[in-house]
Amino acid sequence: MPEETVDSSSYADETGNFFLLNKTERKLLKEILNITLSAEQGKKYIIKKLGEEYLEVGEDFLKKIGG
Repeated sequence: MPEETVDSSSYADETGNFFLLNKTERKLLKEILNITLSAEQGKKYIIKKLGEEYLEVGEDFLKKIGG
């Protein structure tokens, strides 16, 4: 398991929930979101499981974490 780093990002959603992501977690999330949102099948999966509005949520979150 990778070591925790001091470098972390924080993110607060509209409900006030607060998340801290370390460098390794940000890197993983960026890669997963990049691949998922770039692939038609990934977009279809998100729409099926969560709804179409979550595509924008994913794109916005990716931008916020530096993707």
